[in-house]
Amino acid sequence: MEPFEVLRDLLREGKYPSIGGPIQMVKIYEHANSVPIGVYWPNRKSGAVSVLGRPLMGYEKTPWGVIDPDDPCRAFPMEVEPRNSVEEAENGSDQENSKRLGRSSEVPLQDRSDSS
Repeated sequence: MEPFEVLRDLLREGKYPSIGGPIQMVKIYEHANSVPIGVYWPNRKSGAVSVLGRPLMGYEKTPWGVIDPDDPCRAFPMEVEPRNSVEEAENGSDQENSKRLGRSSEVPLQDRSDSS
């Protein structure tokens, strides 16, 4: 994930005015299937998720997972219920929703299988 980390750092520094905004990430599978991956931007603590560079509205969800830019080797499922505050995010609402749905809260990005 080194290229991702370099791009993340360049965006955060703001030294290059020709690049900016949330990172856009797509996973491409063996037979050219692809899915957009959400990114917590600017960080997971903010709770804001962007897909293909666009921040999701409160009612939107992504079924393909969301990565933390500070730990890009992990993908997290999008929570089921809207988050009311950043404090809930810090107190584990992702883990509670994942337990209720019977799935792990962290999935290694390289272990995600193609659903199509």
